[in-house]
Amino acid sequence: MRILLTVCIGKKGDSPDAKKHFKIAKKKYENGDPKKALEEITKAISHNYNKSQFWLLKGNINIDLWEIEESIRCFEKAISIDPNSAVAWNRKGEAYMYNSEYDEAIKCFEKAISFEPENALAWNNKGIVYREKEENDKAIECYDKAISIDSEFKPAWRNKGHTYREKGLDYKARECYHKAGSLEPEKTKLPEDGD
Repeated sequence: MRILLTVCIGKKGDSPDAKKHFKIAKKKYENGDPKKALEEITKAISHNYNKSQFWLLKGNINIDLWEIEESIRCFEKAISIDPNSAVAWNRKGEAYMYNSEYDEAIKCFEKAISFEPENALAWNNKGIVYREKEENDKAIECYDKAISIDSEFKPAWRNKGHTYREKGLDYKARECYHKAGSLEPEKTKLPEDGD
């Protein structure tokens, strides 16, 4: 795969084949077939190496395949194309978080927040990392920020509850779990159709 990608560096423009393979990859990914999705996104990238959305999807797929180092490389490529992408910085932070590289994860979440201060997901993820580092007060501050941005953001309520439980504040944990339970299930947003 590395040889194929190297040959395609410098290709520009929106190839119809690139968009076609991206759409197929996205559909395969949404339908729970990450291996086929990876094949298709690799084909899309071979037609258009400089599309941030392609690299984001490839990074997401690699996370699902638990290829964390490869996912980090994909998110770095997306960032090299679009350095102000809060989504790419956030996903790179998530990959570092899955790899237990918490300081690197925090740097990425802070970068995402610097580009998109109202990014509830990045604030929530930053809170998760602080909880993993046993810095529960900082974690709760991050969850509170996420909730102030989106009061119906279920993961932040749930994570805040976990953190309160770890602090021995069961009554506050129950309040958070109750709120989380009353909300609609969250939805995953995938990159747009190659635009």
